[in-house]
Amino acid sequence: MTFYPEYAIANMKPAPYNPRLIDEHSLDRLQESIRELGLIKPVIVTANGTLLAGHQRTRAMQALGLTHCPDFVLGEVSTQDEIRFNQLHNSADLELGEAV
Repeated sequence: MTFYPEYAIANMKPAPYNPRLIDEHSLDRLQESIRELGLIKPVIVTANGTLLAGHQRTRAMQALGLTHCPDFVLGEVSTQDEIRFNQLHNSADLELGEAV
């Protein structure tokens, strides 16, 4: 896994299997948080740019006009492992009380 402090959001593509959506009010709150505090939790993508974790944060950053963000890039992983990682990550966020 490699960390990039300034990864181009344009190089990311949403995972087609990501089930998570948030309503407009929650998206507005997320934008306000990012505006005030910055991005606290980097997004995670695969080597080909598929978003594994951070779909809603990425939406919020794009709405704010941001073009780059901190990012972890994983090496090559199978689609099955991508889906498992996405499910585990979303589950962990929900248990911590992140906005849905």
